Amino acid sequence: MEIKMLKMAFEKLYDEFQELKTKYKNLEELFQSKLNQVAPNERIKEVSEEFLDAKQVLELLGVCGKTLWSMEKAGHIVPIRINKRRKKYSKLRIMEFMRKGVET
Repeated sequence: MEIKMLKMAFEKLYDEFQELKTKYKNLEELFQSKLNQVAPNERIKEVSEEFLDAKQVLELLGVCGKTLWSMEKAGHIVPIRINKRRKKYSKLRIMEFMRKGVET
C-alpha cells in the first residue's frame, strides 16, 4: 500500500516538474523575444554602468562632504570600495536615491 502511495506522489511531483519546465521554457522564449526587440546599442547602455567619485556625487546632490558621509553612515548611499582610501559610487544608485529621496 505504501509503495502505491509513494508511486502516486512521485508521479504527481513529476507532472508538476514537467509543468514548471514548460512554464520556464515559455518565460525564457518571451524574455528572448523582448530582448531581441531592444536595439543592441541600448542593451550595452544598460549593462555599462557609470561610476562617480565623491566630488562628482557632491556636485550632483548639492551637498557637502559631511552630509555625504552622514548619508553613507545611515545606509542611504552605499559606496564601492576601490582600496583602503578610494571609493566610487554607482551613478544609477545615486539617481535612484535622488528620485526616491530620504524616507523618514
